[in-house]
Amino acid sequence: MSGRVSINLSRLSNVGASLLAPLDCREQARSHKKERWWIATLTFALLFGLGAARAIEITLPEEKARLVESPLPGYALASALCYTCHSVDYIRYQPPASPRAYWKTQVVKMQKTFGAPIPDAALEPIIDYLVKTYGAERGAVVAPGVKPESLKH
Repeated sequence: MSGRVSINLSRLSNVGASLLAPLDCREQARSHKKERWWIATLTFALLFGLGAARAIEITLPEEKARLVESPLPGYALASALCYTCHSVDYIRYQPPASPRAYWKTQVVKMQKTFGAPIPDAALEPIIDYLVKTYGAERGAVVAPGVKPESLKH
């Protein structure tokens, strides 16, 4: 025997392959796990998506809240136009000391941003009604028979 070491490269490649084989199996397992996850997710989406496609009938409770009556022209306009999009509660829950500029911003936002069917000519009367009934100018005009105390939240 000489002092040389002989290395069979074909054997090393087999050893390397056997060391890498568990990694390949783990990678395959991860791949299968991802596939199962996607299949489950798609199945869930299809089942519930198809269920959501069916028409569902919902009966909402009757609206009990009403706008505070007022002789101001904006009262009739607000009653006719504001109810088409939201309840009175939306108006009643605005900050009570809100100035005219705040109400103008809100009404213009309803008209321009949300597409509320409010004609330009109706903006100022509605704003005037809201600020005098629910805002900073509260109590400036009170309907006959309504006590100012009843306007407070």
